[in-house]
Amino acid sequence: MYPPKQEKSGFFTLKRELEEDKVRPLYVLWGSDRFLLKEAENLILKKIFPENEKGRGLRVFEEGFEAKVLLTEIKTLPFLSRRKAIILREGKALLEGFSDELLNFSTHPTPGVFLIIWTQDEVPEALKEHAFSLNLTYRDFLNFLIQKAKENGIILSREALEFLREVCGNDLEAICQEIEKIALYKGQGFVTLRDLEGLVFDFKTKTVFELI
Repeated sequence: MYPPKQEKSGFFTLKRELEEDKVRPLYVLWGSDRFLLKEAENLILKKIFPENEKGRGLRVFEEGFEAKVLLTEIKTLPFLSRRKAIILREGKALLEGFSDELLNFSTHPTPGVFLIIWTQDEVPEALKEHAFSLNLTYRDFLNFLIQKAKENGIILSREALEFLREVCGNDLEAICQEIEKIALYKGQGFVTLRDLEGLVFDFKTKTVFELI
């Protein structure tokens, strides 16, 4: 069973649901940051598929898709795998033109079939209970980076975290790439602003030490 209507949307709500083994047949991922959309998509796919089945049960639709083909896919049972995930990475037309069909799928899903839709546009009211807003607040932005650092075996001091954000701006993907580099350089443990001295960022010609 998936959560009731009152469950709040958001990246961390999605993550918490999946950690609690709550999987929905329909996900509408709403946001403008493609890196974060991909991160959310990957969280869902990891919960849906064992690693060896992902390739056989995945269908991806990009812009220019035929709605009838996609709607047929969500009504068709999985083949060659126990589960099937259909991903639509530009969902405005489907959400606006076929909300009734999507709502019907959400309440009467095809067994073993899951639909993930990306959109940057307003989600129709009827489908908002299935939507997760990925437009992070400042606090969520920092929490996301803290978790990314933890996944890489490091803990960033507040000063180090703020410095990375100052250097990279709000480019979440760029900051995550730098966190991975710091983890490779530093190894596991606590990372302070001083620990970042001497690291060279690809998008800058100066070292962190020169920028301080």
